[in-house]
Amino acid sequence: MGMPWSTYSDEISKALFNWVKVRYEIDGYSEEALSTLPILYNYISSSSGVIKNVTVIVQETAIAKKFDLCKGYEGMASAVRDMYERFIAGQGVKSRVDVVVAPGCGRFLNKFADGDRYIDIHICGNVADFFYYIFIKLASIILNVANENSEKLVVHLDLSHGINYMPTLTRAALMELLPIVATYSTFQKVVLKVYNSEPVMKNALKESYIIHVVEEVIFKNNNIYHFPPIFEGINQPRFFTVNKQCCTEPSNLAEVGKEISKSSKQIIEELNLTDIDRVNAFAGSLINGLPLLVLESIPHANLEQFIDKVLREYKRFTSIIYHDGDKSIIEVLRRASISSQVKALTKILLAKELIARHIEEVYIHEKGVSLKQLEKIIKRLYSWNSRLKTTINSDYHTIKKVLDEKGVEQWTRLTEIFEAENEMNCKEELEKLDRFGRNFLQHSGLHRCITEVKVEKVEKGKVARIRYIESITSNTELRKKVYEIATKGIVKI
Repeated sequence: MGMPWSTYSDEISKALFNWVKVRYEIDGYSEEALSTLPILYNYISSSSGVIKNVTVIVQETAIAKKFDLCKGYEGMASAVRDMYERFIAGQGVKSRVDVVVAPGCGRFLNKFADGDRYIDIHICGNVADFFYYIFIKLASIILNVANENSEKLVVHLDLSHGINYMPTLTRAALMELLPIVATYSTFQKVVLKVYNSEPVMKNALKESYIIHVVEEVIFKNNNIYHFPPIFEGINQPRFFTVNKQCCTEPSNLAEVGKEISKSSKQIIEELNLTDIDRVNAFAGSLINGLPLLVLESIPHANLEQFIDKVLREYKRFTSIIYHDGDKSIIEVLRRASISSQVKALTKILLAKELIARHIEEVYIHEKGVSLKQLEKIIKRLYSWNSRLKTTINSDYHTIKKVLDEKGVEQWTRLTEIFEAENEMNCKEELEKLDRFGRNFLQHSGLHRCITEVKVEKVEKGKVARIRYIESITSNTELRKKVYEIATKGIVKI
């Protein structure tokens, strides 16, 4: 959302607005308001039912009031949030609205009614920070909404009051996040509806302004998927980069470089992300159809904790210089920028959080997992790709059939169970990386030389279980080889 005011005041009666109160219309519903927010809220509520979340994205460039300097950047962001919450409270929206204050860049001159003064704000940053910031914020919001027991998720995006790059980048973030939600959540339908109103010109007002649905993107409908999930892998984890525009001195560059490396390392250790090959293998397993490896390599890190720690460190690298006088001057310096790896890991962890809700048995080497659990995972994770699902089901049922015929009570490699003519020379197979990799991918990661099965007796019958051999679990060259093969086709950044 852009800036509604030409002159801001906490007292609405003293504020002057750039925006004009006009009549907006959509699909037969109309209402007068300063913005499209109440009209769309009331229209969607009446036509579609309960709205789970309302989020307004703004930038700190709108600051036009005094704030607690002792709180630094957080104090300024809080002041901007308060400005918009006051504005929205007077717009008749009967729901809690979350105001996300995202980073901006550039120079702005904002007027406020206190003594008819101006705030001259200089923000040293970059546009990419806005994109990565709202990306991780939207991931968190969508994950929380996906907790609801509902068959349908419709995300409504209003571009009417967006400025500059904000609408384009917000839509771009949703276009990457929603395919992941569509693929790994329980929603039967996932849709993005985009709105934009006719422009309001203060000097040439019309009787009413139409709010148009300018785009409707269906990601999933009745188990028909229209957009595949896309993941990137991570090389050496580094969640921040030096903002060279704000650190012009060579000594500052070196100092900030050391600090951001320390911050990334701290986040990695706190969230148990030291084995980044495991994280990449998890992402690769989702794309390459390796269901057992998904369960074996699922990351321990929590998405919400990752986001909190990244934003904590990012804000720590942001400083404010305030000059008070007839015209207040605020300089915001961002010594570090959010790296593209944060977006990549956010997508992986979003998928992990959604998938974890379907896992009834955690993969532990001693027990492996039941074939029943594996079957459920196959159905949930690979319905988006009929070719993958067909291949995986074929490999799965081959194993299930042979276990039904030849029940084994001890952990036994598959190669020892199948007929003699199908047995492999496993030592030779595992030494030839190209052939092993090809066979591993072709058989859904259930390679006979590294996969073990057994049938155990339980109180109500028997349970078939499956796992990888111990070498995959322990830190060996074979494990590294398997993880590397799993990431085929995944671009690492």
